[in-house]
Amino acid sequence: MRHALRLWLGIGLLGQACLVQAERYVVVNGQRQTQQQIFALERARCGPVPNGHYWLNYRTGVWGYAGNPRPQGHIADNCRNPGRRPSLSERGMLFSPHDYVR
Repeated sequence: MRHALRLWLGIGLLGQACLVQAERYVVVNGQRQTQQQIFALERARCGPVPNGHYWLNYRTGVWGYAGNPRPQGHIADNCRNPGRRPSLSERGMLFSPHDYVR
């Protein structure tokens, strides 16, 4: 168990356990992305970017998988929050007390 824990946590120089960050491997338009570029992509996507090979039209935001010309979506699709239910006012169901008195 102790050996397995060392594999997962790693051991620092002073013998303290420290988290080991997994190396990311994201390739966009044939260029491997740096950690800062990955963070920028994740901010634009509003979520994590899985390791892999992608193409991205930086002008339009349309993306896809490398080697497949078919677009998979827009980089900001997650930002639109498609699972959110519209508010009462957006559905026309929000009334003021004055509306009931009439």
